[in-house]
Amino acid sequence: IAAEICGGAFDLQKMQAAPVERLREAQGKLGRSAVFAFSPVLDPEVVPEHPGDAIKNGTAADIPMIVGCNRDEATLFLAMNPGGNGQSLDGDDALRTRLAPLGSEAGTIVEAYRRTRPEATPKDLLVAIESDRMMRIPSIRLAERKLAGGKAPVFMYLFRWAAGPLGSAHGYEIPFVFDNARPPVMPESVSRGDLAARMSEAWLAFARSGRPDHPGMPAWPEYSTEERATMIFDRDASTVDRDPCREERLAWETTRAPIGMPA
Repeated sequence: IAAEICGGAFDLQKMQAAPVERLREAQGKLGRSAVFAFSPVLDPEVVPEHPGDAIKNGTAADIPMIVGCNRDEATLFLAMNPGGNGQSLDGDDALRTRLAPLGSEAGTIVEAYRRTRPEATPKDLLVAIESDRMMRIPSIRLAERKLAGGKAPVFMYLFRWAAGPLGSAHGYEIPFVFDNARPPVMPESVSRGDLAARMSEAWLAFARSGRPDHPGMPAWPEYSTEERATMIFDRDASTVDRDPCREERLAWETTRAPIGMPA
């Protein structure tokens, strides 16, 4: 983008003076990569330390945290690009191609998920692996850094309520947290309404007291590296699971496979 705006070498004054329409035009030339092209960068004044390192080193050590993700995070991103730039979503060859960014660790990760999900199709495996790579494993590592940086509690969740071809996709939990899982946002559903009531009240309780517990759901234990207690939000009930999908989590810990959103 800088090259497009500045016509060559980076020029801060030209970047600051560029109208927003010019920035959008330059962004559009990046194609799909523009979705992930903008993020904070380290600098001496505004962002002098990686946020993860800052949290681990005690920034906001006295502030509690809720962190978590949805089971099928990747379905939304795959739906945005179902052809994968010409790549199918079906078959082992497609799976290997889609997971090429994992490098030499891709085989180890795939085999771990095949063991825990023997009936899964290649597409199912792709969704599970990419969901964990982009969201679940980073969420766990953020929680671990928060625990290392102070005594304030961390509460972990995994959202599993699913409907339709995208399952529990990225962002699907938001109407539940804000108790808007009803028309016109979503179709009428008793189970949606019940879960939205539980989740929204948990977030309200957390905002009030720093703890998400309330009478409408089981006690939500603090997260720890020993227990890894995780609140599972699902269709019929909210339950606590200790270290859900443990073998898959360990596969990421014992390899050097990259995690996080694509650069």
